[in-house]
Amino acid sequence: MPRDARTLNEGAFQRMRSLVDGSIQTVRKIATELRPMMLDNLGLSAAIEWQAEEFLKISGIPCEVSLPEDEMSLDRDTSTALFRILQESLTNIVRHAKASRVSVHLSKENHMTVLQVQDNGVGIPAHLIAGPASFGLLSMKERALMLGGTVDVISGPGAGTTAGRTRRAGARARTRAPSRP
Repeated sequence: MPRDARTLNEGAFQRMRSLVDGSIQTVRKIATELRPMMLDNLGLSAAIEWQAEEFLKISGIPCEVSLPEDEMSLDRDTSTALFRILQESLTNIVRHAKASRVSVHLSKENHMTVLQVQDNGVGIPAHLIAGPASFGLLSMKERALMLGGTVDVISGPGAGTTAGRTRRAGARARTRAPSRP
């Protein structure tokens, strides 16, 4: 094989290797964002703290976190769904809210796991909350529904938004999922 052909093949091989390495890193990043290992290893509270720190790094928006003193005992599906609801809420805040402050609150109330995400942004017009193009909100509601819960979104122009609380009938504003023993 001529020397030019070998050099060409080595260059192509290096570019191919670089592409494969980059693809592997991208897949790892996506997997971590979907379900960080700390969710399995350290629990939902640690994953929420990590996500809040990442949110601050990316957006520059402070994110206050309030968590229970003791780690909640949640099954894998519940912790994943609540974590994904948090991620979607934070994504919506960055994209649409024009907020300068966010708070995340995780608690147990009346045998329900409650995740509340609140911002001080511009709010969401009522017609968009239930609108067919609100894919992020729809995704959050579907995740909560799979757990037997609901997601309420309370907002108004200039009033910020409170999202979350999968709840039982009669409760207002947050994301609640039935607690599992």
